[in-house]
Order: sequence, then C-alpha cells, then structure tokens
Amino acid sequence: MGNAHAPAKLQKTRRNCAVAARLQARKLGSYAIINVVQRLFSMLAIDRILAVSMAVVDIRDLEYFLACCGAESFTAAARNAHIVQSAMSSAIARLERDLGVPLFDRNATPIALTEQGVALQAGAKRILEAVQAARDDVAAVSGHVRGTVTLACTLNTGPLDLVDVLAGLRDRYPDVIVKLREFSAGSVGNLQALRDGTVDIALCASGGDATGERPRVVLHHLVSEAVVFVCLPDHPLAGRDRVAVADLKQERILRFPPGWGVRAIVDRALGGTQSAVEITDYTLMTRLVRAGFGTTLVPLKGIQGERGQGLRAIPIDDPCMRWDLSAAVSADRRLTAATKTLLDALIQGARKGAADQAARLRFVTHRSNPAMLVATYMSLKSIMFEWVRRIWILMDHFAARGCPVCRYSACGGRRLRGGASGGTGRERRALRGAVA
Repeated sequence: MGNAHAPAKLQKTRRNCAVAARLQARKLGSYAIINVVQRLFSMLAIDRILAVSMAVVDIRDLEYFLACCGAESFTAAARNAHIVQSAMSSAIARLERDLGVPLFDRNATPIALTEQGVALQAGAKRILEAVQAARDDVAAVSGHVRGTVTLACTLNTGPLDLVDVLAGLRDRYPDVIVKLREFSAGSVGNLQALRDGTVDIALCASGGDATGERPRVVLHHLVSEAVVFVCLPDHPLAGRDRVAVADLKQERILRFPPGWGVRAIVDRALGGTQSAVEITDYTLMTRLVRAGFGTTLVPLKGIQGERGQGLRAIPIDDPCMRWDLSAAVSADRRLTAATKTLLDALIQGARKGAADQAARLRFVTHRSNPAMLVATYMSLKSIMFEWVRRIWILMDHFAARGCPVCRYSACGGRRLRGGASGGTGRERRALRGAVA
C-alpha cells in the first residue's frame, strides 16, 4: 500500500520512525545508517499492530529483545548481554509499552514469545543486520574492512583452493569473519539458502539448480574441470585412454543425490534413474568403487590424492562432461564490504588455481609424450648452458677489472682496498695499469 492510500495514523507512524532512526543514526555518527534504517522501517513486513508507536523504539532495546528470544529467562538473557536483570526487564517493558502489545508470555517456563513477539523477531533481526552493515560500510570507507560473511560451500571446489583463499583473507583482513555452511541438498540447497537470506555467498556447481531457474541471483564463474570415469584397474574399460558416454550405459554408476551439480551432469548424460545408489561423500564413494561395489563419475579434483589410490580415472570423450563452479550472490541485497572482499578473494583464488592446473596439465602431457619430453629436456639444457656462459663472462670481467670483492681477481681483492694490507698508492696505480 502506498503512502497516499495509507491511513493517516500509519503515515504518522512512519514519519515518527524516520525521526527515531535519524536520532539513533546521529548517535552512531554515520548518515549512511540513517538511509538504511529509514528504508527498513518503511519496508518491513511487520503486522500493522506492531507498526503503531514504533517511533520511540531504541535499537538497543531490540538487541535486548533478541537476547531474550534465545534465553530461558530475563535473568539468563541479562547475563548473556552483560547487564543487570533489572535493566533487561526495564528494556523489555519499555519496548512492550512503546508497541502497545505483550511480547513474552511470562507465565510460561521458560519464557515464550507471543504471536506479536514472533512477528517482531524477524523484523528486529533485519534492522540490526542493516545497522551493522552500515557501520561496516562506514569503516570500509576509512580503509578498515570488517564484518561477518556466511559462505555456503561445496564438498569439492575443484582447482579453487578454499583453504588458501580463507588463509589469505584472514591475513589481509583479520576483522572479516567467515562462517562456512554445508547443505545436504548440494548446490540447490546453497542457492535456496542464498534466496532465503541465510547465506551471503553460495558456491554452486553447474546443473545444481534442477529447475534451471535462478531468480534474482548473480553468478560469478570460478573454475571448470573435466568429469572422469572412475573404476578399478582390472575393469574392462580401464585399458582405454578415453571412454564414450555410450560405453557407460550399462555401468552401475554410483551417484550423488539430486540437487548436486555432479548428479545433474550424470543424469543429463546417462538419463535419470530412481534406483541409483546415492552417496554424499567423495571419500566413501571412492572406497565403494575400490571395493568393487560399482563405478562412478566425478570431477577430476575429487579423486586426486589419497582418494584416487588404487583407482583408474579415465577422461570422457564428450565436451559436455565438464563440472563448473560459480559463486552466487543475491541481486536483491546490496553486498557489504566484507562480502565484496570475500567474493574478490574467491575470484582471484580461482584464477590462480586455474593457472596452476594448466601448468600441471602441460607437465603431464609432456611426461606422457616422449618427443615432447626430449624437446623440453633440450630446451632446459640450452638455457642452463646459456646461464653458465654468462656467469663465466661476468667472472672474467671482474677478474680483469681487479674487483676487490672477487676472489678470482689478479690480486685476490686485497691490494685495491688500501690500508695496512692494501700496499702503497704506487703499487695500486701500477696494478691498475697492468690490468687495464
């Protein structure tokens, strides 16, 4: 409902909310907070009963209210908030008086939220998150990036070294706190959490969204790698350099659950099935393959290291069998400075991982091709001889000049330094003339 058609009482309440937000923002010392809180008070989906008299609500009272929501009593909430119990009770009573409704059922043990309290809880969280984000943005303008970012990650990140990214972020921005989350629904669960506002950044693999729809989501591509066929060394297909999709139709393929990016790729290639053995762990899947329970299709990075011991990974002769990883952010929410910092770190880490992967692939290709191996050896040999030649030229040059720091010079580097052991000036001039 627009302001022109809203009741006069509600319009007055919204104006009072703006005044209260401005007063609170002055206390915080940032006009950026004013705009954020004003927009929130006008957009929050709080029941009209709770919207009445919101003008004099203090943000600190909302913090105390949320502390009580997660505690069993006002005493426990006051202890967690590091204030006395009387101050906590006064804050809740003041909030209830300002709103004109009871927020807690004090007759229940532990204390329970009323219907109005439940409605206020979600709005209070959004208000406090917006105020904190505004504070972080003000600090970022001053060159100090801080804040909390929730990242929904996947079990496999391919060439992207997530540990290296997080370690580098901690060293550069120690006040940025990253919370990692994993969802059993895979990429679909990550995207759903992003839409719900549970996470700030969601890593999702290609085909992770089963519906193919990503409303109001912006994707930043990170890395890509091939999907390989994994089997035992004595498998009938183990001797091939490459396998076709048609060769895998009769295989018992172990698959990830629906919603995972790898599952979508496999289902598109081999067709969906209701009788597939579904596993949510790369280590357990490779152990089952090693025990002869079946074969599987996974990204190449998923079986490197200890996971791939005793197994054969064969490339698939199909350009569509590739696993892509992207970082998704919401298009409906403004990114905080901390979120932007983590997103940039993920993109930079992905570029570094892709470059390292390309270098490893070139080395493996050269090692498997004798002709290329010989060419690489000859190239390195010529480079080595060129550096040795240059070093000898420099050594001869210093020896001819009588360099005082070169032990190969004509005088051993002693007679040009002067002093008691350096000889007379006439000897030094004679030596310079002899080597000039």
